[in-house]
Amino acid sequence: MKQWMKIGLLSCASATSTQLQATNYSVDGRTDAMGGAGTASADYLTGVFYNPALIAIYSRKDDAGLLLPSFGFQVMDGGGIIDDVDQIKKGLDKLPSDPVNAEREIESGLRNLNGDALSFNLGAAAAVAIPNRYLSTAFYAKMSMEGVTLPNVNTTDLSDPIAVANNTTMSTVSLGLMEAGVAFAGYTNFLGQNMTIGITPKIQSYLTYTHVAAINNFDFKDFDKNKTTDNAFNVDVGAVWFYGPWRFAAAGKNLIKNEIETKKIQDPIDSNKY
Repeated sequence: MKQWMKIGLLSCASATSTQLQATNYSVDGRTDAMGGAGTASADYLTGVFYNPALIAIYSRKDDAGLLLPSFGFQVMDGGGIIDDVDQIKKGLDKLPSDPVNAEREIESGLRNLNGDALSFNLGAAAAVAIPNRYLSTAFYAKMSMEGVTLPNVNTTDLSDPIAVANNTTMSTVSLGLMEAGVAFAGYTNFLGQNMTIGITPKIQSYLTYTHVAAINNFDFKDFDKNKTTDNAFNVDVGAVWFYGPWRFAAAGKNLIKNEIETKKIQDPIDSNKY
């Protein structure tokens, strides 16, 4: 008998955007292009990320599937926050040698910074699927992280832009999730209806990062400071119902509620704020 193996090749993507967008990481570009309809449309290899019941739907030539690590990275800086922060920091550094032009540069940077926001997300995933007529199985691992950076700047009175800059802070909060699990799915006939039912028990590790700094000491690379971690067990379930040429699907993700609190840190400007 011929042996067939389905392999998802390594993918790497990066993007920048001038508008805020959804930051959900997708392991399947085809499913993403279909509006994220993976609950019903993903195949037996990528279905473990959307609906565990899908791993039991395969063709006769499919014996195993391997999804090599898929990577994605996205940054959304709609207001040019990176350039605005750099402009203010350069102005502060220039104060001793050129105070007049430095003050103008700081004031312009503060006006531009007001209302800015930067968000980012990244992710990676890998999977191995072993479909069969008894009990289809899939192993997977996935990592994702989302974060946002916001300025705390008051531009209502810029008569003294240097004082405003010295009281401006930058805050970054990010949440990461790493999980690994194994999915099981099989065909069944219920009241004369053909269905597949699947379940995915999994282990999750949550990470949060919180960073607040005065603008003259702020560095975007420090987002991962002040980390908290927590581990938990969770489960996904799913079902697919076949009715003629139609396919109807439903899935429940992360059915066990878990909460994690970010680390409290002291505001570098106001010691009474946290």
